[in-house]
Amino acid sequence: MAAGLLIQDMQAGAGRSFTAGEAIGRGEMVALNAAGLAFVANAIVGATQQTPCVGMAIHDAAITEEVQVAWLGEVEDVDATFTEGAPLYLAETDGNVTETPPATTNDWIQIVGMTLTTTIWRLHIDPLGALSP
Repeated sequence: MAAGLLIQDMQAGAGRSFTAGEAIGRGEMVALNAAGLAFVANAIVGATQQTPCVGMAIHDAAITEEVQVAWLGEVEDVDATFTEGAPLYLAETDGNVTETPPATTNDWIQIVGMTLTTTIWRLHIDPLGALSP
């Protein structure tokens, strides 16, 4: 996701830093575990599920490094082909977003933003708005 990604217009106070519990890439969606460590988020049901999503990493971080996570702002992905005005969901694929809600039984359903154009979307995270299994 990060190659053609420009994270812009992040709102003041709309993010914070967490300690990475694993390597996290710039632009990946992030969840927190019970100890408050940041992990790459995904909606898939099962042992590897990391939900709810609390934001997007705005830079790369190795395990135990601090990672800045934003939950409000604009994201431009020049490689994307979004449908304008579509909601974006946390994907089953680690760290990604999708226009298609996860459909596997017991997956988490969480809207993480909305597309503004075919390449620009508005990041807007409400971790309490996720539908748990």
